[in-house]
Parts: sequence; C-alpha cells; structure tokens
Amino acid sequence: FKFETFMSVKSVLDFLTHVFDFLVYDANFI
Repeated sequence: FKFETFMSVKSVLDFLTHVFDFLVYDANFI
C-alpha cells in the first residue's frame, strides 16, 4: 500500500463527488 496511491484514489473520489453534486444540482435546477 502506497501513500501516493491513496492520494490518487482520493483525488478521483473527490472529483466524482464534485461531478455528482453538479449533476444533482443541475437536475434540481431544472
């Protein structure tokens, strides 16, 4: 287990979270 791997995975999860929030907000806006 490498710390770099953890950070990369965390960054991907954060990105997906932002995308999901944007989609939910966009759907609610409509």
